[in-house]
Amino acid sequence: MARESKQRKSAVPVAYLGVWQQWARWGSILRTVAEPESTTAKPVAPDWMPVRQVVGAFQSFAESEKLRLQQLLHQSDQRLAPLSDPLWLSVRNHRWLDLNREREESYTDWLAWLLQEMDSTEAVLKTFGLDDTDFGVRVRGVRPQVDREESIRGCSGENKRLDLVIRFGEIGILIVEAKVRSIEEAGGSGNLQVYLDWLKAQGPAAGHAILLVPELIESPCDGWDVRAWDEVGLRLRAQAMAIREAIPNGLLLAAMFLCFAGAVEQNVLGLAGAKGPSVAPQTALYLERFLGEN
Repeated sequence: MARESKQRKSAVPVAYLGVWQQWARWGSILRTVAEPESTTAKPVAPDWMPVRQVVGAFQSFAESEKLRLQQLLHQSDQRLAPLSDPLWLSVRNHRWLDLNREREESYTDWLAWLLQEMDSTEAVLKTFGLDDTDFGVRVRGVRPQVDREESIRGCSGENKRLDLVIRFGEIGILIVEAKVRSIEEAGGSGNLQVYLDWLKAQGPAAGHAILLVPELIESPCDGWDVRAWDEVGLRLRAQAMAIREAIPNGLLLAAMFLCFAGAVEQNVLGLAGAKGPSVAPQTALYLERFLGEN
């Protein structure tokens, strides 16, 4: 998975390597002109043709990416009909979801509500990619109960709060620690072992721990299964499609799933909506994954 993620990120820059090479050659010439070998050297006017070529290449690139993104959004509309792709709606300026103003609670609260509304073990397992795991097999068919910020005692007796605790009767417990920033920005991984110790102390129930982060990383603590928000975003889109088909009058709930997916995609993943920057190769690649997986 990590290798695939790196390949997706590197695909676009490699395609335009020639453009960057032109830019590097022009920059080298400019530095030579700006720093002559002697003070008596006569300044030489730089050749601006490479700059014009670079600008022209990027203008063409931006226009083609804009058209490509528009086409993918329309294809996604067809897949999600009668709803439409959430990236048409800009949520970057929404105060509740602004990562510069608010903490992660806005996202975990919304995610917890969606999981409760699913009221389906299979749907919860699919959201976190657990449907084909040993844990998923054990708890399949048991109605989930979702709790937010459950208070537990730390090693020194201090209060700690778990982001999400999902109980499947007496059979299994799933805990989810959700981060909308990197582990370092969010305060480190010091509490992960405390949370895992609590999970192990709950008795014979089959426990599982998921760390939900903006970008896929190696697990910072043994016993935690790492998931990236882009995986969850794509699965929420798939859940919206399933709800649209399976639940009578389910369009409103499906729309809520898509709105949350759009909020994650734009604010946590940094993807560009239709009203965002026209050059959005990462957004196009993300939509291609959605269209290819569904």
